Amino acid sequence: MNDDGKLLDRYHEAWAEFEACVQKLQAARADGSRDRLNQLFHEVESARLKYSSARDRLVSRMLTPEVLGREPRSDDARIRGAAQLLWEFEGRPGNSAEKDWLCAEAMVRRAAAGG
Repeated sequence: MNDDGKLLDRYHEAWAEFEACVQKLQAARADGSRDRLNQLFHEVESARLKYSSARDRLVSRMLTPEVLGREPRSDDARIRGAAQLLWEFEGRPGNSAEKDWLCAEAMVRRAAAGG
């Protein structure tokens, strides 16, 4: 499997883990299991960070000039493209434009800095 396939697999695995953690938290909340909430909140946050990292790596790879088959784009164009991908990955929610832009901006800046 090539590196792109591995990145996509890691992204899907991280999303599945995050989703499972959220479902456990929701079930505990519905059952009134307050004693486990702190642990479950921690698990959700850890899974969210893992998912965000996998998503950022995947998007950074997808936005390279080689993958796009174009000349390098301006930072604004890269940010706009990343924000659109984030919006699509999240299921196209309403009212997320500013959040998506800021997250995309941070990802593009980190990628440009080699991080």
